[in-house]
Amino acid sequence: MPKLPVVPMAKFRLDMAVSDLWNAYEAALSGLRAQQDEIEETVRWRHNIGKDDELPGWADAMDDELARTYEWASEKNESAVRGIEMVGTAFLIALFHLWERHCNVIQQRAVFSTSAPKQMEFKPAYRREKATLEELELAANCAKHGVGRSCAVLFQQSPHLFTDAARRKGPSHLNLAVPESRLIEYFDAVRSAARKDF
Repeated sequence: MPKLPVVPMAKFRLDMAVSDLWNAYEAALSGLRAQQDEIEETVRWRHNIGKDDELPGWADAMDDELARTYEWASEKNESAVRGIEMVGTAFLIALFHLWERHCNVIQQRAVFSTSAPKQMEFKPAYRREKATLEELELAANCAKHGVGRSCAVLFQQSPHLFTDAARRKGPSHLNLAVPESRLIEYFDAVRSAARKDF
């Protein structure tokens, strides 16, 4: 049986892997967002507040039991928000590693190299995708390694990907805040690499 061509097979595998990763990302987010909805439902159930009734404000929570429920709900919601951020970071890193592995396969390297993504050649028509993939690499490395070259370069090029704390304390993984909309663009750029001839 003849050997299958390396590049088309690598692109096919990348396309499948990105689709699987996207489905896993959506499922993880969906679970955390459902948890946020359940928090409100629990508050309403515990205090017999109707589905369409307005929830009492914090100032109106004179009842100790309601105040304790609000504290519990606040902690649970903050945990879900942190979980959503952590899921975004984890999938950002996983997506970059798919791209990095793909670059090594395309270049038919005998030994895996972390420099493979930087050595990918792009046609002039794909400058935007190239820039997005380079940003993905910086963001993933910043998220993984913390304070260092990747965070500094990313902050210089894309300060909007960091919280205001980065301006006071310097860029690091602690104040990296890639919005979901940008993560979707990273997914799209890697998917394009699987479907187009860069």
